[in-house]
Amino acid sequence: MAGRRKKPKLRIDGGVLYHEDIYTGRKKNIHQLRAIKFLNPYSDWPIADFGPDELRTVQKALLDSEYKSGKTMKRYTRRGINDTINCIKSAWRWGLGRGLVRIESVEVLKEVKPLKTGQDNVHENHRRGTITEKEFRKVLAKANAVVGDMLRLIWLTAMRPLK
Repeated sequence: MAGRRKKPKLRIDGGVLYHEDIYTGRKKNIHQLRAIKFLNPYSDWPIADFGPDELRTVQKALLDSEYKSGKTMKRYTRRGINDTINCIKSAWRWGLGRGLVRIESVEVLKEVKPLKTGQDNVHENHRRGTITEKEFRKVLAKANAVVGDMLRLIWLTAMRPLK
């Protein structure tokens, strides 16, 4: 079958979407690494065969999965799952721009909606509360001089995310 073009295959390796020698060139982030892990069962599929049902399966696998952090087992958060699904959609958009994916494949993946708060018993990050000045002083007492000065700067200039 000389001269016949092979169907593009999706191959994710090392946080990068590959098709022959073309790659995204982006640095790896946690969502790309997570996408690799959960897309692995589909790594030999033709790109056109991966659709919204498969993406929902990946989303459900992320919901049901646990991972080890230190000595404790944790679940992926709603935001982390949504970011990973968006990373996968982004890989398909990247492939579209390089002629590896058809527009229909990208459009149907948009049908997989992000998880909403409270949906499917999804784990949420708890909002951290503001510390009191008394708690801050206890931390300062344990910190060395340099770290203590850095913490004082943060405290006195209100460089805190909750303020």
